[in-house]
Amino acid sequence: MARRHWVFGLLLAAGVSLRVLAQMAYRPALLYIDSSKYLVGSGGSEPEGYQALLRSLDPLGGIALVAAAQHLFGLALAVTLYMLLIRYGVPRWLAALAAAPVLLDAYQLQLEQTIMPDVFFEALIGAGLAVLLWPRRAGGSARWQIAAGALILGCATTVREIGGVLLVPLMVFAFITVAGWRRRAVRNISTASIRSSARRWRRWTAPCWCWPAPALARPAC
Repeated sequence: MARRHWVFGLLLAAGVSLRVLAQMAYRPALLYIDSSKYLVGSGGSEPEGYQALLRSLDPLGGIALVAAAQHLFGLALAVTLYMLLIRYGVPRWLAALAAAPVLLDAYQLQLEQTIMPDVFFEALIGAGLAVLLWPRRAGGSARWQIAAGALILGCATTVREIGGVLLVPLMVFAFITVAGWRRRAVRNISTASIRSSARRWRRWTAPCWCWPAPALARPAC
């Protein structure tokens, strides 16, 4: 099994080595100008998701543990991307190449070593999309899969508010994927169109339904 994935294995080993070097060179972590509002508290001006992560890890190992956790998030994101592409039948060398930027990019390493919510945010988005796109068994229901993916993407909004825009593509994906939703949507749209057309037709032809009335009382049609 390991021989079949040797290209990705080499990239993964290189990614782990680079993260160990970054962790040793920039102890305990890199700080950005906005890092203080997550460490001290934003007073409600920022989402609480990343601050909750800091509060849970900081007492255990300080911000060095936070940086290490973010490195693990980056590695997990690369592994998830590789596995998802393999599931869709992408050649192993091409799937490894797609995951290489996450493993080896210097900017990605800098983000993982910095006390900022970017890596946690991208890890949640990656996990949510992986759950939504993971191939299902034949005849399997997509509803629980969509619900789990939506829950994870919803957690991303607690890290960065911009994550709320993912609601629109999520709804489109659910509409395309779940057959029952498509049928109900088409039925509702068709019913609404028929009723609207019927109302317009009755309004336009209503004066002409008075034919049995006397000629003087009949309106002109």
